[in-house]
Amino acid sequence: MRQARRRLKGHEELLKKLVVIAKREAALRAMPILKIEALGAWSHEYEEKSGIVVHVEVQATDQQRFSFWEEISERVDSLRDTLSTEEKDFLTDQISVVVD
Repeated sequence: MRQARRRLKGHEELLKKLVVIAKREAALRAMPILKIEALGAWSHEYEEKSGIVVHVEVQATDQQRFSFWEEISERVDSLRDTLSTEEKDFLTDQISVVVD
């Protein structure tokens, strides 16, 4: 978690927006969220040490999780269109959303 905080420095509001998106989409589906956490991502191919994974754990079937992830992805794409260039680049290049 410390790695994620360091990597997110200056982009905390963006993380809050992603959490709101996940919570809204889960609520629309009456899908319980078990946990949401931001973790440092590590690339196995590069010396990348700046990425973030937003891990959303829900209680759902595989198909429900996939549909949920698709909807979150669409909402994130819509969010991207409203961001400053710096925030848009950070979201595109540094953040991944994973649903389990």
